[in-house]
Amino acid sequence: MQVLLIGMDPETAETVLLSLRLRWPDAHPVITTKTQTGLTLLEQEPPDMLVLQSNSEESSLSKTIKEIRGFSDVPLVVLAEKGDEKEEISALELGADDYVRAPYSVGGLLARLLAVHRRCQAGGFPQSFEPPIQCGTLIINPATYEVSLEGRPIALTATEHRVLYLLVRNKGGVVTHGMIAQPIWGDRVDSRSLLKKYIQRIRRKLGDTSQNPIWIANVQGVGYKFIGPLVPIESAERPSASSNGHRYAPNHTRSKTGSTGSVLRQRSNANVSLPV
Repeated sequence: MQVLLIGMDPETAETVLLSLRLRWPDAHPVITTKTQTGLTLLEQEPPDMLVLQSNSEESSLSKTIKEIRGFSDVPLVVLAEKGDEKEEISALELGADDYVRAPYSVGGLLARLLAVHRRCQAGGFPQSFEPPIQCGTLIINPATYEVSLEGRPIALTATEHRVLYLLVRNKGGVVTHGMIAQPIWGDRVDSRSLLKKYIQRIRRKLGDTSQNPIWIANVQGVGYKFIGPLVPIESAERPSASSNGHRYAPNHTRSKTGSTGSVLRQRSNANVSLPV
């Protein structure tokens, strides 16, 4: 579980981190004080959830949400220090999944984060009791949201996993844009362009290309087709139905910091150290 926190003051970041640890002790938070740095990180290393504080003077909340939704459908929770009903309605209409006003309690914020996480997992996600699917050297585990290629773990976001899963489940058949986009993004008018970006990201992570596809082929004007070899794992142990179904992305150790603001990466069991 990788979570990106944007525009956080130290006190709010502490509350968010405590809330995350209660439910996802292995979560990998990435904290930045600057909006533009956060947007760059969002595009380069898409997280499983984004928490955005709305009191930033760097950019208006509506502008930031519009920019985020222009290239990402990441689950988005807005925290508002001095929010009002007008701003809340605008944020939700523009694509935020929740809007939480100060003061923030650890328990209350955890409940809101869990609710957003459940809603975003609900449509089109694999069932926790399904066994792993092997496609040549590619293994997809629907129960744990883990993917490996040639024995090497591939870090996919929740939405990337969902798109790949839908393609693999229909292996050999054409999956239309609507068949993928509808259960994930509903009636969003930009869902087709979003899907194209997600396909590009998945291909890049799998070492695939549209010109010479190994895994995912374009079907011009219709959709996509998964063309990798499908090999059932007969001996795979069937995951328990009680599996929590969460995917924990590997910890990214990139030490690079944005030129416009500080970026903090930390393991959740480490002492909290916040940017100033």
